Amino acid sequence: MRRVKEPFRYQVDGVVHTGMDQANLDNLGLDEDRLKALQARYEVHIRSEEYFERQWKQGELQLTDRLMFTDATYRGHKLHLGSYIEEMRQYRQQLRDYNCLDQDRPVRPWWFDG
Repeated sequence: MRRVKEPFRYQVDGVVHTGMDQANLDNLGLDEDRLKALQARYEVHIRSEEYFERQWKQGELQLTDRLMFTDATYRGHKLHLGSYIEEMRQYRQQLRDYNCLDQDRPVRPWWFDG
């Protein structure tokens, strides 16, 4: 389930590009038909990634559910003592707010490795 989010890649004149920001597209000088075809491929890519990203997000939330109890411990440390619980709350909120279509994945707190 630890699948990495795949970037969109495309080739123009033998050069592989990633991403779909407008400045790069303008610099490529594509005609309207090629640009529309590329945008359609991008949509398909994003929609297919959306399923996997949703699965990843749900897995992360389930993995961290147990850490939200008042008496939760992680590697022998009580989470409600110190900043651990707040960092985990923030991470879980970032997961809930995560929009896989245009955002990078939220980063786990440094101390949590699953």
